[in-house]
Amino acid sequence: MKKLIIAALFFLTTPFFAQDVIIDLDENGDVIIFNARDNKQPLIELSYSAVQLNHEDFSNNDLIKQDGDLQLHLGYTVATDTKIRKIYEEYLFLGYSSSSMSLSSSDGIYSFDVWKVGSNSRISYAIPISSSVDFVPYYAGGMYFYSMGNSSESVAPIAGSPDETIINRTADKKVHFGNTFESGVRFKFNNSISVYGGYSAYVFYPRFMTWKSLGSVIIYQVGLTLLDNFNRRIIKRSNVAGVLVDVILKSAYNYMIYYFQKGDMNWPISTETPFTQEGFTVGFSFNF
Repeated sequence: MKKLIIAALFFLTTPFFAQDVIIDLDENGDVIIFNARDNKQPLIELSYSAVQLNHEDFSNNDLIKQDGDLQLHLGYTVATDTKIRKIYEEYLFLGYSSSSMSLSSSDGIYSFDVWKVGSNSRISYAIPISSSVDFVPYYAGGMYFYSMGNSSESVAPIAGSPDETIINRTADKKVHFGNTFESGVRFKFNNSISVYGGYSAYVFYPRFMTWKSLGSVIIYQVGLTLLDNFNRRIIKRSNVAGVLVDVILKSAYNYMIYYFQKGDMNWPISTETPFTQEGFTVGFSFNF
């Protein structure tokens, strides 16, 4: 049952891979039905994040060195033909990051190796700034499976301490579940090549608590829907200002959820403190 629910949550984050149409509202609040099947552009993307691993109950967070997270994204892009194009993107990603922790060279090193594979949904708006360049603010969210482990034999300086118990809950080389948020801006050239910068955050669930996780997701979606209805009214009155407000408010909402999840992974439902990872992201993408 638990595996089925995890799989359902995972594939719910892929809204238009298998859809023929996208139904949404344009900047005037009118319903639009957009042909997604015939307008999908394949997407290839590389990203790099300078991330920091963290745990709220961990006493040695300051010993964990910042490292990089490298990801490959493969997916599709669909853009509406409205005045300000709304861009829907869905991609699968594969990522690897590594962090180390030690007091000194004589203590040995604890190395966190993390592999991620997941699915991300990204919503953005293309605001033209010239005939060939668009300014594209975006927000994104998704789910993934990960495996975290210790690639070194030594566990100094945390051997035998409460921190070791915390690490062993997550860094056990087993497959676990997680969720991610990202926001930023892109510059898109000739509707094909993009460069972007943003801020990304990851929550590493040490375990999946079925009903509490579902409750947390439902509460998140209710808040997002209320915010979406509010933002649509602003977009209807002022297109450019409205889409900027939409990205800013939804990015702030996602980060608020992430902030509370740092202390409790299924916030607002009380469960357990997870490892988290966050940092600045840069990337390059190409649409065919």
